[in-house]
Amino acid sequence: MEEKKFFKEDLNDFISFAKIKANPTVSIIDDVSDEEFEKIIEWAGRLHLVMFKVKNSRKIAFIYDSSVVKKIARNLNKKVQIMYQDFSRRPKGSITIAALSGFKYCGWDILRDNGFKVLAYDEQGNEIPEFIDTNVEDEGCRGLLSFGFRNFTGGVRIGGGGGSGESNILYLSKKYFALDGVYNEKRNCYYPKKLTNSEIADYNRIEKGFKKWGFREIKDRWFTR
Repeated sequence: MEEKKFFKEDLNDFISFAKIKANPTVSIIDDVSDEEFEKIIEWAGRLHLVMFKVKNSRKIAFIYDSSVVKKIARNLNKKVQIMYQDFSRRPKGSITIAALSGFKYCGWDILRDNGFKVLAYDEQGNEIPEFIDTNVEDEGCRGLLSFGFRNFTGGVRIGGGGGSGESNILYLSKKYFALDGVYNEKRNCYYPKKLTNSEIADYNRIEKGFKKWGFREIKDRWFTR
């Protein structure tokens, strides 16, 4: 693995980060070889995943997109552990007004708070007991916190047409990667196989999104910080 390309954090930092309320989900794939790591880079590039190396290990950690990471682990026949706070809230009053302030000056209504959860899966995707011990001292996870990751993501920037716009195309691409969809190299997007009415509808949504804005391909993603 080429050390200089990716941020690295300690394993305990990822666990501590996942235990903080309102932080996004952390998923860790176990025992990744150099060849498998290159394949992960390819998928991460297509799907714009946020990934890190775990220091002093062959584990790869991801922020967000646990269903996609779970699919990657199954593709590689690797164990994966998913950690998150089963917690959700919404701003009191107007979400639009709260968003304009960066969610800094609004009250919150708690919708759900079921505490810290851990899900682990074996190489075939069957649920197993956790294989990464989460009973660790809080490391502070200052490095991860400095990125400003939140459960509020921004949008998708789409290349082409002389401009950019926001769309749910990336969401649908990730959805159909996880569902064994078909990769369209020209669009850099995963499409459904068009087997059901709902898949046909999503296929049409993807195409409409590209055509409406004159976009060529998915290029990158940005975060609300």
